[in-house]
Amino acid sequence: MKHNKCYLVISAVVLTFALSACSNNNNASTNTAATEPPAAGAVTAAPAASPEATTSPVVEGGATAAPQVTAAPEASTAAENSAEPGSSGTAERPEYLPEDFPLPEDSKIETSNSGLSEDKKYAMLIYTTEQDMAAVTKLYKDYFKAKNLSDAGQTIDDKNLIIQGVDEQNKQSWSLIGGVMASSEHKVIELTLTWMEM
Repeated sequence: MKHNKCYLVISAVVLTFALSACSNNNNASTNTAATEPPAAGAVTAAPAASPEATTSPVVEGGATAAPQVTAAPEASTAAENSAEPGSSGTAERPEYLPEDFPLPEDSKIETSNSGLSEDKKYAMLIYTTEQDMAAVTKLYKDYFKAKNLSDAGQTIDDKNLIIQGVDEQNKQSWSLIGGVMASSEHKVIELTLTWMEM
């Protein structure tokens, strides 16, 4: 029960951050503090979940899937790899992220983080691509369809992509949230991936 509450709070934080990044806010300033991992031993308060931070089930082929939101636990000091704010495209793929997870060829990793929490591996990755939303959507729909996620939920439109679910066979939880950046003139898509072992 304690883990479920932790996942719920972390999920609310990730969704709030992702939705605010994907919103149509025309303000060009960005808050880089939100992408920096907390210092070791730092205590941070989680913001209250916004009403915007909810997803509705998607109906595909007549079946309704209930979305399950999961996110990476608090950052561990072991095995972390983060990019400095503003150092676009210089971070590396997270150490524990499964090797088969596809990245668009032109992707630029903004933030990369992985570690251990209660002996479970996790990874978080924030990256951008200039590919069109249709290509990005196809790439990840195909990937997650092959994973045969349970408790899966999808929200997909011409500006946003949310795919979440559980890979029961490999005991992994996935959440991919992305959208066209409002401040981008070139239709840059920013994606936030969280993955963890269960």
